[in-house]
Amino acid sequence: ARVVHTPGKALMMGFLEQVRPKLPFFNPRNLANTLWALAKLHHKLEEGLMAGFLERTRQTLRLRFLDAQDVATSLWALAKMGYNPGPKRMTMFLEELVPRLPSFGAQDTVNSLCSIAMMGCDIDNDLMAQFLRQVRLKLPSLSEHDLASYVWAIARMGHKPDSESFEALLSEVRKKLSSFRPQDLANSLWALARMGHTLDEELMMRYCEQIKHWLPSFSPQDLTKILWALAAIGHCPE
Repeated sequence: ARVVHTPGKALMMGFLEQVRPKLPFFNPRNLANTLWALAKLHHKLEEGLMAGFLERTRQTLRLRFLDAQDVATSLWALAKMGYNPGPKRMTMFLEELVPRLPSFGAQDTVNSLCSIAMMGCDIDNDLMAQFLRQVRLKLPSLSEHDLASYVWAIARMGHKPDSESFEALLSEVRKKLSSFRPQDLANSLWALARMGHTLDEELMMRYCEQIKHWLPSFSPQDLTKILWALAAIGHCPE
């Protein structure tokens, strides 16, 4: 995968036929690296095998064998391949994952959340609240990109934080806004608009200043997100 060589279909099918019976014996690093490579090769696994990978990852979590980076890598790869495990499987997985989150670093926590958001699963509200509490504890240590990704993820999942949580989030956004890159600006503004809370005029002015600075660098998708957000918030730039 690292040399950007895509093997033929016959070789990939033969490889996966070897993986299937040996999957119960994969250790955490085997799981993460295999999934990462398949995703980088743009190979989409059939539903049963992807479910098998998720279940094996859950088992290693239960046994405390899986470290944070391996979890984040495995979830990213499954999301990249378009896997939606459905609410039952995802709930079972999160029941093992959430208690381990205090040992995760900030980046691995956010990366895991973003991957779950990309899968498009309906998440149990209590589990989601526990997950977000762990991220909130890590807010001050999030990088600018991770902060924007976190805001995007919770909006993508349709979650609307309570007023206290939202203010804590905005406090970090205000501190780091001047260092946001174009995609971070677009994703975070879109997400904040989607959450439906009121944004103060000073914050919107700062967003518009940053957007003006980076205007030539935005992709068409980012420009669309920004315009939608401004309209949703009801802010007309001067």
